[in-house]
Amino acid sequence: KYVNAIGSAAADKYNLASGDRTHVNEWGGVVFSRIVSDLLVAKYPAEFAAVTKKNETLSALIAAGKAA
Repeated sequence: KYVNAIGSAAADKYNLASGDRTHVNEWGGVVFSRIVSDLLVAKYPAEFAAVTKKNETLSALIAAGKAA
């Protein structure tokens, strides 16, 4: 959903190597980890909210479908 929202050109900036759409670079790891973290907190707040470090700026960009 997020990759579709930001488009191929923006999503390609997360690639580890040019043309590699399977592996992400360091920043891509941060962005996709934030997506997973936000989804876990939303679905299981009692289990994950207290042990998850927030990044409200990044979460807001992702939720808005904007490239981070």
